[in-house]
Amino acid sequence: MFFKSFVSKNQIKNGDAIWMSICGNICIIIDAVSISKNPEHTKKSIIEFLNEEENELLTHSNQEMVEKINDYLVQKNDDMLASVCILKKLDNIIHYSSVGNTQILKITSARTLSLIAFSNQPESVLGMPNIEIISGSFFIDNDAVYIVATDGLDFKEFKLSDLDNLKNNNDWYSFANKIKKENDWSFCIFPFEKTLSYENYEWPYFPFIGPQEEYEHEKDGLAKIANALFSDPDFNGFKILGGAEIAVKNSFRKLDGILVSPFGVVLLELKDWYGDIEVPIEGRGRPMRANFEGSIHTDTSPIVKINEAMDDFTSWSIFKDIELQEKRIGAIIFTHKNSKIQCVDGAGNPLEGMYKSGNILISNVEHFPQTLKQYWKNDISKGKKYRLSHEKIESICDSYLSNESSHSIDASNISIKNGKYSFNPKDKDENLSTEYYSLYKGIDTRKNKPVWIKEYELTTISKGSLEEEANRIKREADALQDLNKSHNVQDFKDEDQIGTKLYIVLEYIDGFTLQEFLTSANATHSQKLEIIYELALTLKELEDESVIHRALNPKNIIITPEKKPILINFELCKLDFLPTLPPRGRRLLDSAYEAREVNANASSDISIAADIYSLGQIICEMLRGSLLFSNQKERMLIAKKDKNWHITLSTECKLPNIAANHLKSILSNDPSSRPTVDELIEYIKSWVGEEN
Repeated sequence: MFFKSFVSKNQIKNGDAIWMSICGNICIIIDAVSISKNPEHTKKSIIEFLNEEENELLTHSNQEMVEKINDYLVQKNDDMLASVCILKKLDNIIHYSSVGNTQILKITSARTLSLIAFSNQPESVLGMPNIEIISGSFFIDNDAVYIVATDGLDFKEFKLSDLDNLKNNNDWYSFANKIKKENDWSFCIFPFEKTLSYENYEWPYFPFIGPQEEYEHEKDGLAKIANALFSDPDFNGFKILGGAEIAVKNSFRKLDGILVSPFGVVLLELKDWYGDIEVPIEGRGRPMRANFEGSIHTDTSPIVKINEAMDDFTSWSIFKDIELQEKRIGAIIFTHKNSKIQCVDGAGNPLEGMYKSGNILISNVEHFPQTLKQYWKNDISKGKKYRLSHEKIESICDSYLSNESSHSIDASNISIKNGKYSFNPKDKDENLSTEYYSLYKGIDTRKNKPVWIKEYELTTISKGSLEEEANRIKREADALQDLNKSHNVQDFKDEDQIGTKLYIVLEYIDGFTLQEFLTSANATHSQKLEIIYELALTLKELEDESVIHRALNPKNIIITPEKKPILINFELCKLDFLPTLPPRGRRLLDSAYEAREVNANASSDISIAADIYSLGQIICEMLRGSLLFSNQKERMLIAKKDKNWHITLSTECKLPNIAANHLKSILSNDPSSRPTVDELIEYIKSWVGEEN
């Protein structure tokens, strides 16, 4: 998640809104000005225009998009006036174009800086024949967050440290209400995931294995290293092992991390020093020295520490199939952006072009990938083109996790909750497990009845404690405890945490996923309608408990032998009192069934209407045999090409004529145009009634 938006709730004549593109890289902040004839109508008109013209608009520059929105408002000639700011993320740069009085703020630990001139009474707004567009761009600073807001909020006294206490939607709304100048306001914060975790939402996979460092600056440093490695395709498949300890002088020391990559196994030593740094490459005798604005700091050379650790590290059994020179590599990485590194000899003389001391590399984060590749080419492969394979990397990681588990528990029988439940790691359900969790068939030892046990690995890459990360993940337990009286929702049994592993115990459901049911079972049209009706009733139960599943799709519905649907997998559900999903969770969302507002990260717009849209897609797949469109872009293209697409869809689903407008409403891009759950239930009743 990059952009995250918040819009004031339940305000009469609210003219504020935030629109995001389907691809998620464009954010538009809208503030219909109070002198408009109808601010709410102005806002909605702009949103409708953006939704209808999205495919074409995305081919234009920010400035051209502003001009097209303005032309639309001027042609309407209905006294519609608004401030608008368009943000577009391209790589690590934000491009913006603004008309009116939108605020763009850069927030660091030291200060809050305005990036655009702001006026309470702008001379130019959209809807006027001649407008003044302010355009520009800026690089995204890794040590900052950014806020773009309408004039209804005052961020003058805001500091980066204020984010520490803002963990969930309720916190953010409470905060905004404290600094509001008006009742209608909206703002967008980015990169949002950075406020909760060091994990980057753009990572193609999660690279960390085992628990990582507990100190915030070291978590930050590891994430920066991962960013640098992901930016170089030659490192595809790399992993970073955490939680390991080595024997040093009759004691144990925890390692900062172990990089397992195509270019060898590297023992990592992270330093967050900054200023002019001298690193003596001859090891003992001369300390490492940093000079920042006249302040001198010294410490034992980290080369000494790595050399002490190397013998124990390279003898580990998980590396037995790796050649000695491929695993006897160390790296001292300076993670602060203001570090200037100079290698020196024993007398303190600078050594130009030096990046290593024997087999120990010395680098900052930015140059580390190239430094390691250069060392591999010159000192290890001797020009030969060979690297560690992806299979070898995965094998090392699997062995590492296996060894870690065997140290603490009997791998053949894992007990949780003081022996109340147990499972065998060999009983992992590969079909229902994901990169987010592993699912096991376990046993309730008191009743000798089967249960499902989900195992989550706490990464410790999140900001804050393990407990805070666990609370962020275990939303399924919170949601299901409120829904335990429902007959169509999987029961929650228990939860437990052992070290860095979080366990959620759930009711065991016998049956097939809806996906499997549709391909293997010969269900009649009437039976399918009955399942759909039961799912609609389940949505009513969710609405009554203020739970939004957010990930309804055929994989998350079990059909029992009695053809009863049971809703499962609430780990992605939306609960306002919990922080947003971590990136590993968001990657599980299926875009084919996902409502537009879920992808847009507009928290104020995500309601039970999102689940209604998902159910609409499920209805199409069940009754038509396949989806009419598999993403929002296809939906817009189909709707633009065929104005009667909903009539065709109704016919293909073998539904009565009255269902055409029902399906159009259910699958609307605009959540406010979708039916309520009660209306949805009545729709489905009418379909069943027509069939009978």
